[in-house]
Amino acid sequence: MKEKVFNELKSATFTVDLTTQGGPLQANPDDVQMVVGHLQHNYGLTCETLIDDSQSSTEAAPRLPSRGFRGEEKKSYEPLTHFLNIIVDVANTHFTHTRYLKDLRFTPYDVGMGNILDSGKPLKPDVLGLLHPYTPDGPKIVWDDVAVIVEAKDRPVDMVKQLATRSFSITIAFDHRALTMRFLCFHRSGVSASELLKLKEEDGFRSVVEHMVGILSIRDEAGFGLDSTRVDKMFRLNGRYYAIVRTIQNRDSIRGHATAVYSLESQTTDIPNIPVWQSRELTLVDRVPQLPNKMVYKLSYQTDGRPSEGTLLSRFFGQFGIVDIIGHHVCTAEESFGSTAHHLLNAQFWKVVDDSPVRSPEIKQLHCTAMSLEGLPLLDTSDEAAGIPTPAGLVETILHSMIGHYNLYLGGVLHRDVSSGNILRLREPINRSPGLSMGLLGLHDQDVNLCQGFLVDGDHAIERRKGAIAPSLERSGTLPFMSTRLLDEWRLNNLVLHTAIDDLESFLWVLVWSLVCVFKKFANITNQNSRIHDLGRSLSSRSFLEIQSREASAKKWKDKVFRDLIRDWLRISETSRTVVNDLQETLIELVNDGDTGDAQTRIFAELDKHCGMAYKEFIQSGYEHLQTIRAFSNWRDVVDFDGELLNK
Repeated sequence: MKEKVFNELKSATFTVDLTTQGGPLQANPDDVQMVVGHLQHNYGLTCETLIDDSQSSTEAAPRLPSRGFRGEEKKSYEPLTHFLNIIVDVANTHFTHTRYLKDLRFTPYDVGMGNILDSGKPLKPDVLGLLHPYTPDGPKIVWDDVAVIVEAKDRPVDMVKQLATRSFSITIAFDHRALTMRFLCFHRSGVSASELLKLKEEDGFRSVVEHMVGILSIRDEAGFGLDSTRVDKMFRLNGRYYAIVRTIQNRDSIRGHATAVYSLESQTTDIPNIPVWQSRELTLVDRVPQLPNKMVYKLSYQTDGRPSEGTLLSRFFGQFGIVDIIGHHVCTAEESFGSTAHHLLNAQFWKVVDDSPVRSPEIKQLHCTAMSLEGLPLLDTSDEAAGIPTPAGLVETILHSMIGHYNLYLGGVLHRDVSSGNILRLREPINRSPGLSMGLLGLHDQDVNLCQGFLVDGDHAIERRKGAIAPSLERSGTLPFMSTRLLDEWRLNNLVLHTAIDDLESFLWVLVWSLVCVFKKFANITNQNSRIHDLGRSLSSRSFLEIQSREASAKKWKDKVFRDLIRDWLRISETSRTVVNDLQETLIELVNDGDTGDAQTRIFAELDKHCGMAYKEFIQSGYEHLQTIRAFSNWRDVVDFDGELLNK
């Protein structure tokens, strides 16, 4: 876990003045001076007296050896705790305003935590800052009890690896050899760290006190990095209380989107023993007078300036194949929770390791989205009763989502992240008119008024007619489902134009992935070199080259029921790929020549025309083959019909 987290963070580490006005640990200069003076006059503690070889450290008189704790890291824990706690004690005698960490107390720990964080074994922090008393004989501490983490490490690499434990946390790194400190805040944009503070020098000593005063000045949960619209398993939205019925998705990470999706239900009775906390006000779409009793609530951190999923998709309310967004909100820098802007004031890149790519900080903002439809996963092989659709149901769900994708496209939005996780199906289909797409697709003879599949997650969606249309190095999508064309270009680090053609091919790989999962469950495939297992390996890989091998395997697909559909979609993808590459090459030449006028407009008009043709070919082909697939009411019939072909 430590290596995984470090790789995620090493290009997003910055030095920041954490204590400046508006910073996460902002400290009032008068408070700092008062604490420094009290330490000196009441306890005789200064940078000179802190470093003393003649006395042992005590709670009232912290002492550190002048040569540091060389080879004796554990011996540093208690003196370090003495030093931090005396600052806390002095600050508490002066502060009168309400503070979230008023009960903070540091204690040496160095044993396994009572719970783990996505790792094989519990972590063992050196010193913990807790908000309640701790005795070594008592229960083990769990991470929710921890306010501040302290580690004794003498290398920045080890320090970041060990301290990166939660989405937001305040941590202190103590170099027990050199007697230096860094204060760090971990957040969705990465790591914000103070400069190296030298305890042997007056400025360093004072700055350590200043950072501690900043920690102790945090007024409330929001300032501490907690969502003040939530208490335990309850949210307060638009003045109503909503309980979490279940967690649909929770991508636990420090940096990144960290998407969480919940199924919520309103609480109509009085809620005892829960204080009134802040209500998050979602902007409702025009046709929704208030939030419903049941809904899906999504939280996702997006880079500042990225279009809001709620804003983009809410205008498609009620359309075929698209999730209904009913309310949305984007947190701003003015809000104390939901934006990383205050963590990155005047940030400078901090090169923790030599191979860290130097990057500018990316401010993240929390996007909050409420949806009225709660669907089932496209495929869940662990739940045979509700988790696996029929053969025809699988294809029809994908086709309905494809029509939804086309409706988005016709409305000026490109999704750019078609994957198995972003297609949901309904237990019972709902009435939806395909609208404009039906005539353009030529589906008059098909019964497409009942919608059972829809597309979700517009985190990567863009307004295709408003900028972001030039070739770019930005990657968008989920690796196993990305088009071969995008994988080719990104593997070579080339500029590439993400188009609807690429998303249509992604639907193909969603189908192939689903079939691989189903056949591995229902068929006795003993040949480890079978096409099914080959595709399973390529579709679970993180290597561009290995993923690209999926196409050769898919062209030799053995299953007789889905073979013709897969080959049809492969043929359409290959033909379209050539056209798009030619248009992209011309467009790059125009961009390089500085031509942004009529020539580019003609290229995009031609691309638009070809995309419309590709939608029609993909979807019509799907419905043609669906007639044959409907003859098989369940997967065991498909497996029996294929026989030993699945072992080939």
